[in-house]
Amino acid sequence: MRTVHGVHLANRHEDVGQPDQPVCRIDVRSAMPDLLPAWQIATTHATRFSLYRDAADWWLQVNGRHGLRASCTGLDFDTSWPGDDRERFCTGLGLAFWLELCGTPCLHANALAKNGRALALLGASGAGKSTLSAAACRSGWRLLSDDMLALHEHGGQYFAHPGRDRIRLACDTVQRLGYPADCRPSGESKIDVPAKIARAAPLAGFIELVRGSGSVTLTHLGPATSLATLLIHGMLADAPRILSKEAHRLRILATAVSTLPVYRLEYPQDLQRLDEVLRPLEQLIR
Repeated sequence: MRTVHGVHLANRHEDVGQPDQPVCRIDVRSAMPDLLPAWQIATTHATRFSLYRDAADWWLQVNGRHGLRASCTGLDFDTSWPGDDRERFCTGLGLAFWLELCGTPCLHANALAKNGRALALLGASGAGKSTLSAAACRSGWRLLSDDMLALHEHGGQYFAHPGRDRIRLACDTVQRLGYPADCRPSGESKIDVPAKIARAAPLAGFIELVRGSGSVTLTHLGPATSLATLLIHGMLADAPRILSKEAHRLRILATAVSTLPVYRLEYPQDLQRLDEVLRPLEQLIR
């Protein structure tokens, strides 16, 4: 059994004892049933889900190819999934769907930790979440998660839990950030680079990243804009509405922005100024 994003991943029949965190059981045995698709979802990762519903469970077909069954007990993949794709999916988008089904919101965000506290970096694909996280990890920060944040609440605080100990970067970014040559295999558009992972930490705030052309500007957002920002950066588009979890999710996010600040960080695309971009993050974590 291993733990990612605050969830224990276990085999279908594995004995997990008395776990202190939710358990998602993973299996590979399903055959996709002959059902008519009920919904189409386009995620923030340009991945498309076709959703089906039978009497007991949800069925997902991903990008028109691979299928899996999702229930509150876990994820059951069909045998057509390649191993690497299945691994990435069950610790990313698939796990996000399972968490949303179980009532835990997931954001399209990275999370970084320092001094025992965490910051969430929100943003659309290409906003620089992974690039800024990689630069931060080379400047004393530690990674909690790359591209997905499960928003867990414990005792009135919201926590970021560790995901995979990798950051997925474009190859040219890897080269420009000065990673060693063995981190830069040829023929790939994006690769995973290792990162030091942090323990779960309470969130100190959310930061929406926006590419600009001028100076580095940090703006504290008002309550309504803060809530809208978190809603925009959900991991699975309108899946919570389809799962009848929309009202529940809205309550959790509204509570989160009433207790934690949300900022917008505008910064230039120039990688040479990443140290300047990191300074506001350092100030927020002190």
